[in-house]
Amino acid sequence: MAHSAKVTATVEAWESDAVETGARHIATLVEQVRAFPDDDVDGACNASASCSRAIAAAVTPEELDLYDDGDGDYPVRGLAGDVGFQKVKFIYVENTHATGQLTLSNTGVSGWSTGPFGDGTIIPPGGYLLVCDPGGPGWAVANGNQLIKFTADEDGTSFKVVVAGVKK
Repeated sequence: MAHSAKVTATVEAWESDAVETGARHIATLVEQVRAFPDDDVDGACNASASCSRAIAAAVTPEELDLYDDGDGDYPVRGLAGDVGFQKVKFIYVENTHATGQLTLSNTGVSGWSTGPFGDGTIIPPGGYLLVCDPGGPGWAVANGNQLIKFTADEDGTSFKVVVAGVKK
């Protein structure tokens, strides 16, 4: 079965299954993505990382640094595991809040402008964004082109992010 067919089958199973098992399906999907070949960078996707966050105040955005590997070269929190990416092949963002709307932004200073979504992408309460490039080159991440900004219309809006790709 081709990589894209495996991803499609896993996502369809996950969407049709109960919410409690959604995390298991995402973990399976990430493992499939990590097996994707990547001829541009040493052969394959070799890293995945995740985090769960909440936006304390609707007026204060939360930023996620895809490039930071814990070396302290950028003062924004990265993903769990301190994995910095040079290329992203898979990104999943879930709005886990019951009522707050989540908005993703990729512009501004060090914004991830090469990422797979436009500025101002909205994820409704309980919704998710899943973007995967199994057979393609993925999306580049570099110092100065690495931040995703999350804003919300309600205090305490929570979300989770799972990323797989090629680590720097």
